[in-house]
Parts: sequence; C-alpha cells; structure tokens
Amino acid sequence: MFRVKRLLSTALILLGSFSGAAFSAEDNQGVLEQLSNNAVVNTLTDNQAVNGVRNALGIAAEKTKKLIGIADMPKRIAVLPATGQGEESERQDISHALHNTLGTSNFSLIKPHLVEHGLNRIEVKHGQHYSKLPPNLVAHELGVDGLLFVNVDKIDKVYAAAYAHYEITVTARLYDAKKQKEVWQHQDAIIEREGGLSLNPLGIIATAVTSADVLSEATRLQIIDQLARKFSAVIPEPEGQNTLSPPAIRLAISNATEGPFRAGDELKVLMEAEPALISEFTLTGKAPVEMIEQSPGNYIGRYVVQPGDELEDAVVEISAIRANDKARTFWRVSGRIQFDTQKPVPLQQLKGRASAQGIQLSWQSQQDGGSAISYQIERADISDGQYQPIAETAINSFLDKDAALEHTYVYRVTPQDAAKNRGAGATVTTALVKPGPTPVSGTLHTQQYWSALGSPYQISGELVIGPAAELSVEPGTIIEFAPDSRLKALGQLNLRGQEYSSIAINGDSFAIALHNSNSSLPWQQVKLSAQNATLHLHQASLELQDSKLTGLDIRVNNGSHLHLNNTSLSGHKTAVLIDGGQLQLHNSLINSSPLAIEVDSIRTQPVISATESRLAYNEQYIHSKQPLQIAGISFADTDYEAVMAKLQGPVQIDWQSLDAENNLELAWLAGRWEKLSPHIQKRDWKGALTLLEGTSSENGKRMQTLFRWLASGKLPKREPGDDFLYPVYNALKHGKKLDIWLQKLQVPSNSTLMSSEPVVLQQAKGRFARSYLADHFNQRKRDPAYKKATKLPLQKAILSSTVGYRQQQGLTSNIWVIHTLNRDQLEHNLSLAGLLQRQRTDLLVAVAVDGEQPQGVKRQLFRLMDKQNIPYIDLSNVGQNARLGKARKQKADLLLTARLVSDVSTSSLTENLKVVIADLNVKLEATRDGQMLNNYNRDTRVTAFKQSDGVNKAIDKTFSSLQERLLLDVYSYQAN
Repeated sequence: MFRVKRLLSTALILLGSFSGAAFSAEDNQGVLEQLSNNAVVNTLTDNQAVNGVRNALGIAAEKTKKLIGIADMPKRIAVLPATGQGEESERQDISHALHNTLGTSNFSLIKPHLVEHGLNRIEVKHGQHYSKLPPNLVAHELGVDGLLFVNVDKIDKVYAAAYAHYEITVTARLYDAKKQKEVWQHQDAIIEREGGLSLNPLGIIATAVTSADVLSEATRLQIIDQLARKFSAVIPEPEGQNTLSPPAIRLAISNATEGPFRAGDELKVLMEAEPALISEFTLTGKAPVEMIEQSPGNYIGRYVVQPGDELEDAVVEISAIRANDKARTFWRVSGRIQFDTQKPVPLQQLKGRASAQGIQLSWQSQQDGGSAISYQIERADISDGQYQPIAETAINSFLDKDAALEHTYVYRVTPQDAAKNRGAGATVTTALVKPGPTPVSGTLHTQQYWSALGSPYQISGELVIGPAAELSVEPGTIIEFAPDSRLKALGQLNLRGQEYSSIAINGDSFAIALHNSNSSLPWQQVKLSAQNATLHLHQASLELQDSKLTGLDIRVNNGSHLHLNNTSLSGHKTAVLIDGGQLQLHNSLINSSPLAIEVDSIRTQPVISATESRLAYNEQYIHSKQPLQIAGISFADTDYEAVMAKLQGPVQIDWQSLDAENNLELAWLAGRWEKLSPHIQKRDWKGALTLLEGTSSENGKRMQTLFRWLASGKLPKREPGDDFLYPVYNALKHGKKLDIWLQKLQVPSNSTLMSSEPVVLQQAKGRFARSYLADHFNQRKRDPAYKKATKLPLQKAILSSTVGYRQQQGLTSNIWVIHTLNRDQLEHNLSLAGLLQRQRTDLLVAVAVDGEQPQGVKRQLFRLMDKQNIPYIDLSNVGQNARLGKARKQKADLLLTARLVSDVSTSSLTENLKVVIADLNVKLEATRDGQMLNNYNRDTRVTAFKQSDGVNKAIDKTFSSLQERLLLDVYSYQAN
C-alpha cells in the first residue's frame, strides 16, 4: 500500500502541474524513471492509479499536454496506411496528413512510398496481409522502432467549394517495437466545419485554377490537416530536440482531380507556407519543378504535360528549404497523378446493319491501359455529308432509332479515353430500306446503297450506273440476275463483303461491264455462282479479294487490269481472256475450266505476273497467239510432260521462279534415279538393272543386287548380312510378292536430314502414306477413298528402306528413298479404302438375307462384293437349316447371312416425321467346318418423312460402319 500511495501522490502532482507550466525535459525524464522504478501491484486499486499517471503523461488519454524529450519513446517510426471507414483515397489522405505534420517533430519518419513498398515486400515474402502479422515482425522488416496505426472510426462529409460539412473521428496508436506493446493511444475528431476557411489558400487557388473540384479538395484537405495537427500536438515525442525547426507548411494541394492529364494540360501544385522558402516539387520519374512564391507565403509550381508522358498513380512531393538556416522539410501532397498522352487505338470492325428497329451499329471493344473508353457517335446524310453528333456511349454498340426510311447514312464512331484523347475513328455507310425483294433496272444517277435487308436485289433488263453515280453493296447482300440481263458500270461499283457475310451474286447468262472505271475499292468477299456469265473490263481496273467465282468468264480488254488476290476462278469456257490487258495473280487459283488463260494480243508487258498462284484441273492451261513467258504459276499436274501438253502456242514457263516442290522441270531432269520410276512401276526389273549398270556407289550396288534377284527369280544360297537386303531375301524365299517404290523428300540443305540416314528413313516412313498416294492416285485426290486411305497404316507394308540418291539445289535438297514393299499387304489396305479392286477368283461367298427389307440389305451386300470383285451366290431362298449344306455343295468358301429388324415410331417434333430404329446382324461362317468367323451387330437411329426412306437410310448407315471390318475378315480367310 505504501507504493500505491506513492504512485497516487505522484499522479496528483503531475495532474496538478498540467494546470500550470509545462514540464521540462528533465522533469519528464524523472517522472518516467520514477514510474519505471516502482513495481505495479496486481490489484484493481494499483492499476487504476498507474493508469491515472499514464493518462497524465498523454500515453493513453485525450486532452493531454504534449510531452517532449522522452528517452524511451520510439524515434524512427512508420505511419501505416489508415484503416476503417471511408474510401481508400480518403484514408490515404489522413495517413499522409499525419506523416506531414509529424515530419516537423523529433520523430524520424520513413517516407510514405518506402512504407508502401516495404509492406508489399512483406506480404509477398510471408504470403499474407501485413495486418495479420505480429507488429514487431512488421517493424523489423521495415527497419523502424515503432509503428503508428491509424483507424478512421467515423467519416461523414458534404462539401462544395469553400463550404463544407465534415465530421471525422480518428484513433491513432503508437506501437513500440522494442517493448512490443502500445505506448500511446489517442482519439480525436473534427465536427461540422462550415466555411470560414482562411482566405489565403483560397486566394491562391482562385488565382490559379477555376475548377470547383479543386476548391472542394482544398477545403477537405485543410480540414484533414487541422485534425492531423491536433494529433501532432499531443503525441509524446522522443528525446533529441531538433536544433533547427523545419519550415512550416500549412497547406499543399494539386489539381489532381482534373486528371488524367493529356499532352498540353498543366499540372499545378499550390502551397501555403512561411515566406521566403526555396521550394520545388517532384513527380515519380520526373525532374524537380520549381515553385514560385507569388505573394508572401503563397507558392505555385506548374508542369506542362509533354507528348509521350505516361504516369499511372504517381505522387507529388514538395521539398521546402529555409534560405537563412538551410532547414528542410518534405511534404507529400494528397492525390494520385495520371498522365495519359496516348490516343486510343483506331476503331476496328465497325459494322452497320439495318433492322426493323432502326440502324444497329457495332464495333470491336477497346482497352486503353485500364482507362475507360467512351465512343462519340456522329451521323451524316449521304446527300450532304455533314456530320452531326447523335450519341455518346461506353459500350460497343448503338441503335439509331431515329434513322429515316429510304435514307442512306454515313456513321462515324470515334474512341475517346478518360483524358479526352481521341483516337482515329471509323465510318460505315448504311441505308434503312424496306425488306426485300427489291426489283431494280434503269439508270442510277446518284449515290446508292444496297443493304442485306433489301435483298435480294433482282436485276432485269439493263441496269446502268451513271458516270457520276456510285453503287455500294453491304455485306450479306444478295444480287440476282435474270437471264440475259446486264449491269453496265460507267461510275463506281463497290462490292465489299466480309468474312462470314459475303456478297452473293447468282444467275444465268448475264453480263457485268466496267467502263473507264478505276474501282475505288477492291471487290471483297464476293461469292458468284452462275452459268455462262461474263465480266468485261473496258479500259478499267479491278481487284478481286478473298472471293470465289464459278461459271464466270472474264474479258480483260485494251488497257484494262485484273488483279486476283486470294481468289479462285472457274470459267464457263475461258476463265480469263486477255486482249491487250494485264493479269496479276497472288495466292489465287484458276481451276476446272476448259481453258484457264487465253492471250489474244499483247499491249503492255508483263502480260501475266503471278506469285504463289496455281492452275488446276483445267482441260487446257494456257493458249497464246504471241510469245509469252510466265513466272510464279504452278500446276496441279505432277508430270512435267503432262503440263507441257496443256500449253498451246509459244508459251514458256519460268520454272526457276517456283520452289523445288513445284519445279516440274527440275524433277524431270533429276537423273537416272528419277528415270527408274517407270521401270519400277511396270515391274521391269531388267530395265531398272540396265539403268544402274556401272554404278559404283554402295547403294547402287545394293539396288543392282535387288533388281537381279527380282529379274532372275534366283536367290543365293547364302543369306545376305545387309540390313536392307535381308528382309527382301527372306520374303522372296517364302514366296511373297514384292514391289519397289522411290519416295522423294525435299528438305532444307542445312537440315540434319542430309547427314543422318536414320533420321531420313524415319521421316520418309512418317510421310509414306501421303507420298505414296500422291504418287499413285493423285488423279483421285478428291475421291473419299483417297482420304480414307491416308488414315490407313500403309507404312506397315514396308519391308526395308534405304537412301538411294541425294541432290542439292540451292537452299533445298532432294532425297530419294527406296522402299521394298509387301505387295499383298499394301494392296489389301488400298482395296479396303476402295482405291483398288482386288481380284479373288479363288474365293466364293454364299449370301443369304432374312428379316425386313431383304432387297435393300442384298443391294448393299452385292454392291460390296461387286466393288471388290468377290464372286458370290444367293441362297436367300434356301431354308436356314439347309444353307450350310447347300453352300458346301456349291463349293462356296464362306457363308454370309444377314438379318434386319426395325422399329418405326412418330417423332415428338411432328407427326409427319418418322423415327426408324434398325438392328442389323451379320454372320460369317466357314463352310468347310462350319466355324463362326465373326458375328457383327450394328444398330442405328434415323429420321425421315417416309418410313421406306428411313429404313433405306438405316441400311446405308449400318453398312457403312461394318463394311471395312467385313472385307478385312473375308480377305484374311485362306481357303484350303
């Protein structure tokens, strides 16, 4: 009790002293030493007494006298980001205000940006928010003695310009990292401040800016600064009184609320402080900007944003130095600065579509580094071209409900970011028309616009586009020509389709003529399907892009120019007739025409220029009456002589302009190894042997040995030790039928394929199926059987392989690989695909069909046998128990029985639609011993409007799924 009384008396003395003069530093130190020398008794009375003393010192009480020079108070502290109520920016301003006001005290503060970076580093390192970590760990990581925790308990504000109602309550807690406990806590508030702000800061602002937002910001920051100064006035400070008091700053603001700033805008920083300071402000990554004292204590700094300046969430920090004693202070200005001088990217994919509600615009959404994009929409009537703003939107579409019927409009959409930077806009022309069909004829004298809504546009007789007129056709539009109709363009005709929304032109025996016209825009995404249609160019130029034209003959007359770009053309008679004009091809195809190109007269060279283009499946490729040389065109034929036969007149192909794959002349001249192919295909082993006589290379000698075996049918008694010849020797010894095939690979000259034979053989085996089929069945490339064969393991027929010959030609090299093949196995796979009809005269199959639709099932079975040349007999009329005996009597090797069961019901969609469920069972037996070789079951479900059609579809579908397996079992059966 003695110690308690002593503490109480000390507390009374201290409390009494607060009513008089403030304590000196020595007095404060003595009080703390006295407190630290007295143990605290764990009773309620003792604790209350000690808390009274702590309250007297301002460690945990309100309305206390500030104590300065306390020895064991933390000196280097970090002001942590404020938590609690309000927006993040408001809480951040409160933290910065506390930091700024404490900067004039004895505390050593680390700068806010270092606190932010340090907290981010802590969270990454420990994997959780810093508030979840022990305070002493956070202080250690930040390198400080103490942490100032700030919490916004309440915030309520209504402010405008210089008048404000602002109520805010804040609690601050100082944590001592050495003692690992809180040593001070204080709560304070500012309530209902209305007007009455000092005129000086408002006078500065009024002369520098006119924005009401900045006036409101100044009011708010001054209120927060007043609250921060209240905290600074009561927080106990550590010992070490500054020898020089720092410059006093009363208020500092910027016009950050007017951002983001674009090029040419001005950032202003305003400060009210003591007079005659040398001050400047810095921005993240920028050089310091001088602040000018306009009147005593009123400072302003300006920075004009330059093109290319880009800042995101930058901060402003003021440095102020007193001239006479060089004392310095730093002041962080509230608010984040953004510079945005980059224009939004140009608008993409603007589309306009007429609908029943109006004209619907849509375009590709844009991003501008996270900045919000708005779109300014303008409209002009095509008759006057005067744009008028009609809307602004933040989304990527707009419906113009005010568009007038039968009017054509040009819409312009321009992107704009939050800094008011405007990007390049886009335009689209759209007309609001009546729904089609729309009959057209006569003469157009003004601008016209055809839309998909008015489709189809039906042209009859003659339609003329006058010299001053322009006809533009929207994507998705359909144009139909009546027989013997004609479109004559003296003005401009623009056909601009889009991917997945092409312009369709249909009709028979019609003509389109372009006269003296340089079409302002290429025809793009046009799909023309016709019979006996013509396009005449009379001293006109036309480019066709990404289009497909079928049944169209194009006449390129004197001075005209036709450019096909990524376009396919199939003519009715002569795809392109050049009579004094020019043809340019790029990545284009002329195919399936009686004659691809005919040149009647040459006016300007080059008559034909081409890159990456092709002539394919034409009866004749080129006919010219005058000498003609062509480069850059390849041919679908793989035979050089076949191509030359389809060239008529003095036509020369520049084969050197083609890559090695398409240089047929190079392949034709490849040498002896290339000449082996005809002999090998005919199995003329003696002729092949003659070609290789005198060859001294190792591979040549191996091939001579192979051809000698095949030609003579005699094998040596001693087995060869050669890896290539041994499988051949073994196969011939057992009576296998063999074939040989030369496969040519083309590789870069610097490829490892040129030096590594195992890699060459591995690559050749991987490409075997497609190479073999292209070599032997190229004329059937579009046959479904060809595609099916590419998926079969044809390479399994390879017995052995070796590299025969290598030929380097510039950047590419040809490698011929020789394969020996098991002919039976290869032909078996090709017959399964349907590319070969294999003869099986040694096999007879008995067929019997029961159940429903026997004729339909028979039709499929007999067609399958006929296609593969398999002899068969029909035993369907023989009883089931007698069929096997009858098949044996007829000397059949196999008995094939089939039964179809079906069920028909009505679809839930409509009573007219029938649902057929069919179950097909097929059995294959060997007649010799009655052994069941296989039992196939297939079921399917189809729909049709007629029951009979549905059953036939079911039969076709079930057979398509089992025929490959059935043929394999039939062919694999070996009759004794």
